[in-house]
Amino acid sequence: PADHPVEEIEKRPATEMARMKKSGSASRPIHLVGIRRILGIVVLLLFTYGFLGWGKVSRTLASLLSRIQLGPVLLGILEGGFGGGAFLVAILILGSTALFGRWYCAFLCPLGTVQQMVSPRRMIQGGRLFRNSTMDTGVRYGTVGIVAGLLVVGSIAGWGVSPLGLNLLDPYGVLGRILRDLIFPMLVFLNWLLFRVGRVFSLYVPLFSYNPDLPVFFATLLVGGSWIVLSRNRGRVFCGSLCPVGTFLGLCGRASLYRIQIEPKDCTRCGICVTTCPTGALRKEPAGKVLLDVDRCVLCMNCVEACPKGALR
Repeated sequence: PADHPVEEIEKRPATEMARMKKSGSASRPIHLVGIRRILGIVVLLLFTYGFLGWGKVSRTLASLLSRIQLGPVLLGILEGGFGGGAFLVAILILGSTALFGRWYCAFLCPLGTVQQMVSPRRMIQGGRLFRNSTMDTGVRYGTVGIVAGLLVVGSIAGWGVSPLGLNLLDPYGVLGRILRDLIFPMLVFLNWLLFRVGRVFSLYVPLFSYNPDLPVFFATLLVGGSWIVLSRNRGRVFCGSLCPVGTFLGLCGRASLYRIQIEPKDCTRCGICVTTCPTGALRKEPAGKVLLDVDRCVLCMNCVEACPKGALR
C-alpha cells in the first residue's frame, strides 16, 4: 500500500528491510549522518564543560562558544552595533544558510543535538507542536513576531535586549539554564553524597560549596522534564515549532541552492522517510506524494539514511 503507519513499518522483518536498503542507491551520502552526529556531540560536550566546568578554561570556552551561537551573536549586534566579529559571524551563518539551509541546527546547536538524541526512531508528524498545519505555522511565526516585538520595545524603553525576547527562547540560553539551574545543583548534591560516603570510609572527597535556588531548580526541572518527554514522543518539537532562531534560519534558507532532493522515479511513496523526520519537514499528501518543507528541514539526514530506495539525496 502507498501509506504505511509507524507500527507497520516497525514490524517489517529485518531481512526485508535489508533487502530494500540493498536495492537502493549506493550514492546516498550516509557519511553525512555520521559527521553530523560526531560534530554535534563534540559541540555539546564542549558546551557542557563550558557551563559546568570550573576555572579559567571553562569560562574561556563558554565565551568562545557563545561567539558562534546565532542567538548571542544577534543580541551582540543589537546591543553593540554592526562592528566587530559578531557581524562577521552572523554574515557567515546566514550566508551559508542561504546556500545550504538550516545546517546550523544540525551541526552547531547543542539544544538541537540533545533533542536529536532523545527523539524516537519513528514518529507521526514529528517536530510539530500541533497536528493542524495552519495552527502550527501560526505558532512558529507568531513566536518570532512576539520575540521581535519584545526586542524592539526593550531597546526603545531602555530595558536592554538580553533579558527579553530572543534571550527567552534562544536555544543556547535555554540549554545553558538547564545545565546551570538543574544539572549543576544535581552534581553538587552528588558531590555531597560522595563526601558523606568518604567520611564513613575515611576517604578524602573535596566538598564544593553551593546554595541552589530551589524554586528555580524545581521550575527548571518541570520545564526541562516536560521538554524531554515531548521530544521523546514527538521529536524536535522545539526546533520545529517554537525556536525563533530556527524559524528565522528557515526563512533565510527557504530558497537554498543545495538541499535534500526527492527523486520521483525512485520514490515508492512508502512513507518511511516521513516517520523518521524529527522536525516535520517531510509530509505526505493524500495522493501519496512526499513533499519537503525546506524551511523546517535541519539536514539531520535521517530520511536519507532511512530511505530503502535511495530516493532522497
